[in-house]
Amino acid sequence: MQSMKDYKAPKPGRIERFLWWCCGADAQILKMSTYADYAKYSGLGGIVLATGILATFAMGFAIQRVFENTGLAIFIGILWGCIIFNLDRFIISSTGKGDGKHDISWGEFWHALPRLIMATIIGFTISGPLEIYIFQKEIDKQWEIRKDEEKANARKEAANHRQQDEADLRTAMQKIESEKAVLLEQVNRLTTMIADETTRRRCGPICEGHKQQKAELQREVQKKEADIERINNQISGILQERSDQVALRETKFSGKLGLLDSLSALHSYPGSFWPVWLIRLLFVFVEVAPVFFKLMIAYSPYDYLQDNLKFIILANQGIQSKEGYSKLEDGRIYDQVVYHEAEMLWQQKMEKLKADLYLHGRIVDKYKDTESKNIEQNPEEYIQKRP
Repeated sequence: MQSMKDYKAPKPGRIERFLWWCCGADAQILKMSTYADYAKYSGLGGIVLATGILATFAMGFAIQRVFENTGLAIFIGILWGCIIFNLDRFIISSTGKGDGKHDISWGEFWHALPRLIMATIIGFTISGPLEIYIFQKEIDKQWEIRKDEEKANARKEAANHRQQDEADLRTAMQKIESEKAVLLEQVNRLTTMIADETTRRRCGPICEGHKQQKAELQREVQKKEADIERINNQISGILQERSDQVALRETKFSGKLGLLDSLSALHSYPGSFWPVWLIRLLFVFVEVAPVFFKLMIAYSPYDYLQDNLKFIILANQGIQSKEGYSKLEDGRIYDQVVYHEAEMLWQQKMEKLKADLYLHGRIVDKYKDTESKNIEQNPEEYIQKRP
């Protein structure tokens, strides 16, 4: 039993002291505690440190994916990791020890609820970019499928673009081509007749008439060809508009994937719901676990030593913390704390004020007596002194 009285925990290493600092524990008090306290607060600090490291990787990956700048990704990733680490350290260090029992009461849970909400939000923030990194191959597969679907939809929508206009133009062009064919047939017939007449004899008045008629028909043919070319240009314009629509839709799915596109592709991947949510809940659990652990851990030597130190510091400053609460008239509740030094100073101040008031009264009374005597002895002189 003498060895137990002389018990002293082993000297902590640098890593243990660093982990204690990560969770906001007091290293000086822990050095006087048991090794179980060493392990407990080292574990809490390790969780906080791991969360900061995960946040660094998550933000670094997100920035690299968006800006494709390694230097910027490293800088912002480390900065974000430090912010999350500091937030987690604050959440853990500001979470009380609960009622010192292994279970969590409803009162303890509601008291810790704001910290749990903050930790949950941080967990979801960290999990998003890391989900993309973990399921990158599945995202790429789903994105290729989506690109093919979008291309097919774009071609289908483009095919319906100004479909009636194209049909009307092609009908009009067919009509003009038919009229042109009739005119060409007449021109060929007149050409044959002119050639026969010229071969047999000199081109007479009838032959000249045929030539004039042929020239008029050729001008009509040229007009028809111009109309056909104009309609062809209009049809080509409609086809170009369709091609531009398809190219525009394809451009939206070209290049590197963004964060939102990656998350959308991941959520639409078949069978991804439960794996994604399991990983997401894992990160959330890592965030909220230290808060629950602090509420579930029973009091240990470290906790009693910490409370003892707190009361010693308060006593040295003349402050007494009592058990229970006090209730004001307006319904507010506050801890029963007695500020002895402040009360002493207040009492001294009140006594001085009372003494000053008493002395001032004595002076006034003395002044009244003196002035009364002066009035009785020299009333005329007193009246002359009055304004």
